[in-house]
Amino acid sequence: MPDDAVSAVPFWAVASITIVQTFTALVPALWLSMKLAARPFHAADGESWVERAQASWPLQTLYGIAYAVSLGALIAWQFLRWTDTERLFAGPAAWCACGVVIVVMLWASRRTYALVHGELPARRTTLHTTAFMWIVQWATLPIVFIAMRFCPRQFDERAVLVYIATLAALLVLNFGGSMALLRLFRVARPASEKTQAILEAAAARCGFAAPPVYELDLSYANAWAFPTTGQVGVTRKLVADLEPDELESILLHETAHVQESRGEVAKRLLMIPFVASMAWMPVILSNYRLKGIYLYLLAFYGVIFWSRRIAHRLEVEADAFSTRCVISPACYARGLEKIYRLNLVPAVMGRISPTHPDLYDRMLAAGVEPDYKRPPRPSRTFGIVTKLLFFVLLV
Repeated sequence: MPDDAVSAVPFWAVASITIVQTFTALVPALWLSMKLAARPFHAADGESWVERAQASWPLQTLYGIAYAVSLGALIAWQFLRWTDTERLFAGPAAWCACGVVIVVMLWASRRTYALVHGELPARRTTLHTTAFMWIVQWATLPIVFIAMRFCPRQFDERAVLVYIATLAALLVLNFGGSMALLRLFRVARPASEKTQAILEAAAARCGFAAPPVYELDLSYANAWAFPTTGQVGVTRKLVADLEPDELESILLHETAHVQESRGEVAKRLLMIPFVASMAWMPVILSNYRLKGIYLYLLAFYGVIFWSRRIAHRLEVEADAFSTRCVISPACYARGLEKIYRLNLVPAVMGRISPTHPDLYDRMLAAGVEPDYKRPPRPSRTFGIVTKLLFFVLLV
């Protein structure tokens, strides 16, 4: 269809067609993939938490993979339909497709949680969990998509300005913007006096200042550190299910990240300028076509691998800090194991470039021998099959 004919189609018609097409592609693919991935988990009913965690992992990671595959397919679609007269992410179709992906994955996250844990989280908690994922983990995507929309095809002053604006937005997110948004949407709020007092008592005993602690309303048990702003976050589920000494050890681990040197924080932030350069995709595509995109992505994954190696080293150092500061290193090992058990995360992942050491190795490093043999890594057969099935049905 000629470009002028496409531009003559009303906005509501383009949006409606895109929504229906994306929805009918996503839902059947996701439903069949979840059915297939749930089979080994159902077969592990009655087994220990270690075996159930191994069996559940393909199912738990499926909707996250679906996020990546769906948005990756959307980006690839934009690249393949590139013309000399149309900008990336310029029309309503791309943004409507993004909206459908968000809504469908919101349903998928609730469905996955119900299959794994046997109950549905509260809708408010589901919305908060989704908001946390988009603010902390996926916020770069809309920023980069908008930057691609306004970036010219040639490297000029406007391209430089787009890059500077993209870099500034990403830095704002990392220097307090994320926490501000989490508080704005009521995902995070200052921790209770009891939780803050636990960390302050440990800090006084170990001789350092306690950072402020925030509680997050999420559907799982976990903790985070925000090194650039000196804050620690814990989920309400973590606070409710851990003993005080176990919670103290986890808070000390996150405090170790807050106390990282400026050099270590700078290494964490080195990824941001490279991510901001994704705004130049129109320049790369216009001048070097798909070959340039392939070379860029190769360099991009190289930087990711390097950043994950740094993150892994810092996690090992934070583990050592926590075991030194707690009254009993066994508390930290028990706290870690309880988090993995609550979330049904495998004790051994066997990843090529993990950001965190395996639980089994972390417990041994803390001087605690797990009461089970070292398990094998989760089976990847069902994960690979469901990914391929999802990708084929989506395409």
